Amino acid sequence: MALAALVVLALALRLVVGHAIGVIETDGVSYIAIARQFQATGNPFDRLFHPLYSMFVAVVQWVVGDWETAGRLVATVFGAAVLLPAWALARGVMGRPVAVLTVAFLSGHPRLVRHSSALLARSADAAAREKAAEEL
Repeated sequence: MALAALVVLALALRLVVGHAIGVIETDGVSYIAIARQFQATGNPFDRLFHPLYSMFVAVVQWVVGDWETAGRLVATVFGAAVLLPAWALARGVMGRPVAVLTVAFLSGHPRLVRHSSALLARSADAAAREKAAEEL
């Protein structure tokens, strides 16, 4: 119950901050260009940027119809989803009380909220790293 409430809180907080940012970051423009390239040609690869985030943006854009909104939604969902493997990892190592504190900290940490509200791949990378650490 506590995990679900904290994930919903994290998602809501990231949506509010994402709406307030108002400007696409420099890398965000590149991710959108790669996502457009993926939709047009089926090729998501770029010399500098990982293709996974841009692929998710391209798929979500088909649903929402706007590139910036799609990018922010992908970042927001992955930013909130990182709480799930963090919960499992903390609970497995330290127990439930520490897992609740860990998720509470991660759900409201200002820098994490900012990065997972922006049109950047950091939230997707963080979710992947947390999942990999959980499986070790």
